[in-house]
Parts: sequence; C-alpha cells; structure tokens
Amino acid sequence: MEYINTRQKEILYLLLSEPDDYLVVQDFADRVQCSEKTIRNDLKAIEDYLKEHSNAQLIRKPGLGVYLNIEDQERAWLSQQLHTEHFHSRQRTDEERMLQIAYDLLMNVKPFSAKEIAAQHFVNRSAIKKDLCAVEEWLKRYDLTLVSKQRLGLKVEGNEKSKRKALARISDLIDNTEFTSQFIKSKFLSHEVDFVTKEIKSLQKKHSIYFTDETFENLLLHTLLMIRRIKMKQP
Repeated sequence: MEYINTRQKEILYLLLSEPDDYLVVQDFADRVQCSEKTIRNDLKAIEDYLKEHSNAQLIRKPGLGVYLNIEDQERAWLSQQLHTEHFHSRQRTDEERMLQIAYDLLMNVKPFSAKEIAAQHFVNRSAIKKDLCAVEEWLKRYDLTLVSKQRLGLKVEGNEKSKRKALARISDLIDNTEFTSQFIKSKFLSHEVDFVTKEIKSLQKKHSIYFTDETFENLLLHTLLMIRRIKMKQP
C-alpha cells in the first residue's frame, strides 16, 4: 500500500485547493521550503498514492505546470481522507511525546528540567506542563512521586520495583498496547530484542510452557527493561 509523508500531503492539499489552475514546481518548493528536485520526487510519490487511493489524475504539461484532474465529489472525499490521516498522525505524535517523557523520567537517574523537555520535543512549555500533569497522576498508581527540585529539575522518586512496574505498564498512559510495545522495543538494539525473544522461546520449549501472545510480549518487555536497569546499576 502506498503512503505519503507530511510534506507530500501538504503538496496534495495545495493541488486540491487550486481546482482551476496549473501550479509550477517552484510554487510547491516555495510553499514547503525544499528544492525543486525534492518536489519532483514528491509528485511521483503522490502520483503513485493517487493511483491506489483515487481516480484523480496528476496532469503535467511542459510550460504550464502540474494540474490535478479530479471530480468535485472525489475532491471533497480526498480532502476529508487527508484531514483524518493528519489528525491520527498528530494524535500519534502527541502520544509518542507523552510516552517519551514518562520513559525518560523513569529511566534517567539525574533530574532534568521542563525547559529541557520542551526543547527536546520542539513544543512550548504549556504543552509539556499538561503532559507532566498526566504523567504525574499516572505515576501515583505505582506509589511513585514526580519531584521538582529547585535549580536541578524533575525526578521520579520511589523504589526500583515500582519504577520497573510502571515502565512495563507504560501503555496505560495512552491506552494503546501495540504502539507502546513498539515504542519500548525501539529503545533497544534489534539484536538485543532478538536474543531475549530466542531465550524466552527456548525456555518455553525446555519446560513445555505455553504463553499467549500478550503474555509473551509482556515477558519480553519486562526482561529487556530489567537488563537495561541492571546495566544502569539500578538493581
């Protein structure tokens, strides 16, 4: 299935919003601030996307530019599709930021400030403050406290067992287990994940134990986090 990135969606939006006019490559380049060569590659990706998802045609005419040949009804439908995809993409970004903040707070031994977090995620401090409030409430479930230390920053206080439990249940923050599982795995090298997976399967075979997919995944994440915490001298 063909997908288009955020920049390509913006180019497609521009084509959809100019129904009776040709647009030259420079128009797109100025709009999304990239080179004409990049725009030409993007237009090819958009063309492939339209072939799979729409009856619209991308018409290119030398000396005139690019034009989107599309029925009005389909124009409205495609605009709605792009809006929906953008909303879900934005939601995913917000969820990932929340997970990253919680993960960093739980994993880091040293405190760090809200200003540093805001700079890391390229958002304003009010957005980070909202995330931190949600994380703080969630941490209370595991008897953990988010402490703000003057001139130092934020730090999670509590025992190691509680921190590991929170890390393993970080999916409760956004209510999306599959996404969270991929997020945690992305913090480890692929050979680390493969090695632990192989060892758990070996354990199953040796002792004739059956795990459901969910149990296997939970055990994998617990083990990966346990190894990481011990390496960080947090036994």
